[in-house]
Amino acid sequence: MKKTFTIALFAIGLLLSGCDKLKEDLESLRNSEGVDVVPESLLAYYNFNDKTGNDVTDNEYHGSFTNSPSLISETPSGKGYALHLQSSKDQRFVIPYSILGNNDFTVAFWVKDFGETTFFSENGDYNLYFFASTNNFGIGKKNYYGLGNFDYQPKSLMSSGWHHLVIMYSKEERNCYLYVDGVRVDLIDWTYGSGGGKLIFGAAVQGLSQSSFKIDNIRIYNRILDSDEVSTIYNHEK
Repeated sequence: MKKTFTIALFAIGLLLSGCDKLKEDLESLRNSEGVDVVPESLLAYYNFNDKTGNDVTDNEYHGSFTNSPSLISETPSGKGYALHLQSSKDQRFVIPYSILGNNDFTVAFWVKDFGETTFFSENGDYNLYFFASTNNFGIGKKNYYGLGNFDYQPKSLMSSGWHHLVIMYSKEERNCYLYVDGVRVDLIDWTYGSGGGKLIFGAAVQGLSQSSFKIDNIRIYNRILDSDEVSTIYNHEK
């Protein structure tokens, strides 16, 4: 009887151990969800589902939070977590690598509840910056030289829920593309030239307005994507 009881306890222990392992595997799967969606040349992907700024690709371009921004459960898909960056508290998400380089790049992310603001910049200055004003989205570099303004007006997006933004630069074509919610809405002639430095989301660039915003599912590629790939990402993450 004692032997049977011991075996039963051992079996229960194995079962519980298996449940813990399954739980860990499911958690890991949830945290890395989306990595296999348009994976070619994906340098970094931040979905915040593990409540950190870790890159969930194998490249491990891990980011960090400045001034304790909030992780919120209000996300584009209704699953996982998103990041709330409050300008009044100078909250930022910092990727401490020169991840964009000086070649082709794509930066894709979801954003909600924003005003006139700089979404991201290199080194928090004019090296490279992508912003929204009331009248247009824009991309710039080096003290306003090479400022590119898109015609597309973001005002209707600012307080109407989650929206997917994709900014892409082709060095060969010297073009910059803007996609909104899976659709290409604008194309401008623009040259990046030299740049580099850590990539910062939420940093105020001198001379530009800065507002709070919510952000999720940041993807960075070292190439431009085609329209089908942008649509695939949008439909998977919404």
